[in-house]
Amino acid sequence: MKEPQKIWDNRYSQSNTTTYRPDYDHWLEAWASLFVPHSTVLDVGCGRGYDTVYLTEFGCRVVSVDFAGEALKIVHKTTGQAKVIQVDIRQELPFSAGQFHAVTASLSLYYFSGEQTQQIIDNIRNSLAADGLLLARFNSVKDVNHGARGYSELGNNYSLLLQLPDQKLINRLRGQRMPGLRPMLIMT
Repeated sequence: MKEPQKIWDNRYSQSNTTTYRPDYDHWLEAWASLFVPHSTVLDVGCGRGYDTVYLTEFGCRVVSVDFAGEALKIVHKTTGQAKVIQVDIRQELPFSAGQFHAVTASLSLYYFSGEQTQQIIDNIRNSLAADGLLLARFNSVKDVNHGARGYSELGNNYSLLLQLPDQKLINRLRGQRMPGLRPMLIMT
């Protein structure tokens, strides 16, 4: 087992899953109008399943993926409705092209190098329907308590988090040159 995977599995194995119910932070409620009941949604880096619970209760069919098998055990116990799959999102995703109406990624896409993040975004794009929605949430670049220091602003509520040799990933995240993908970047 890889060291990062051990770290995440240990973190989640310490949760009391017999009485655990996620206390949802309600961030998706502001975007509820973008989801359609009975649509298929991929929850990338689902963790304990906060967003999975919200989306299944909203009526979506959810596929939840995470690197940590222990996290997926929690998600399975708390929702029972979502399909859970252990996936390393740095690898090609095991889904058909256009399989999902939407993809949520709450605080799960900023752990990687620029090159890896670009590949992850490309894989997500392939998994989305032609008019699919990518709704991604990131920690605020202004939160100095969580490592935010020295990022340059790209525009209102957008900051450069990764320095790449070109603007390819930044343009992808900002929605330029990406037909068929409606990205939403949320800085909390």
